[in-house]
Amino acid sequence: MRGWTIKEDLRKRLEAFEMWTFRRMLAISWTRKVFNEEVLRRVNQRRELLHTIKIRKVAYLGHVLRHERYELLQLIMMGKVAGRRGVSRRKKSWLRNIRE
Repeated sequence: MRGWTIKEDLRKRLEAFEMWTFRRMLAISWTRKVFNEEVLRRVNQRRELLHTIKIRKVAYLGHVLRHERYELLQLIMMGKVAGRRGVSRRKKSWLRNIRE
């Protein structure tokens, strides 16, 4: 599993998958040159997969923060670890991704 954050490469793959499914629904061959806008117009849809994922992530966060049985998960998500971090590349945290 790639984790909870949606990085640029994962975002592109999700958008490509969404367009691939629309093309499959319309039986458009991968060799035909049909623009994405035309595919979306034909299915009368907008790109919504990433938006749906973001909504569900926020809903899951609310679920976790409301229930006592997730106390350890709450501590992990919201808590700070004592001590200093080593020098390394900063990775995008799940909460930072939610805020964005």
